[in-house]
Amino acid sequence: MVQKLAAKGLVTGTRVLNMEGLARYGVDLQPQPALVVEMYHVEPLEFLKRYAKEYAITTYFAENRLTHHLFPFRCDVYVTMPELERLKAHIKKEGLLGAGNMRFIIPADENIIKDAQNISGVRVVSLGQLMMDLVKEGGVCMEAFEILVERHVRK
Repeated sequence: MVQKLAAKGLVTGTRVLNMEGLARYGVDLQPQPALVVEMYHVEPLEFLKRYAKEYAITTYFAENRLTHHLFPFRCDVYVTMPELERLKAHIKKEGLLGAGNMRFIIPADENIIKDAQNISGVRVVSLGQLMMDLVKEGGVCMEAFEILVERHVRK
C-alpha cells in the first residue's frame, strides 16, 4: 500500500507529502453510504445526546467541536439503520422529516460509528474520517481541513 501511495506522490516512506491528496484517495476508496436521510430539529446536539445511542457526528458540527472554524449549520450524523428508525420516532414528535439541519448517514462500514471518540459529551468521528468527510464536502470545508491538519496532524 505504501508503494502504491508513493507512486501517486502522496507519501515517501511513511511521511505524508500531500495530505489533501491522501484524503481524496481515502474518499475514493470509501464505498458510498447505504442511505442518507434529512431531518430538522431545533437543537441537533441536544437531540442526539438525549436519544441517540450509537452515532458519530462529522463535517460542520464535528469540525466546530475541534477547531471552531466552521459555522455548524448542518449536523451530519453517521448512524446504523436500526438507530435511524428509532430516532425517526423521536423526530416525528419534536422535529420534522425532510430537508433540514440534520443529515443522517447510514455508512457502508459501521466501524465509522464504532471508532468515534467522545468530545465534550458528543460522539465525533475519528480524525481521519473527519478529514475525508471535509474534503468530500468541499467548499469552505477545505479551509477547515487545512486548519485541522495544521493543528492536529503537523503539530
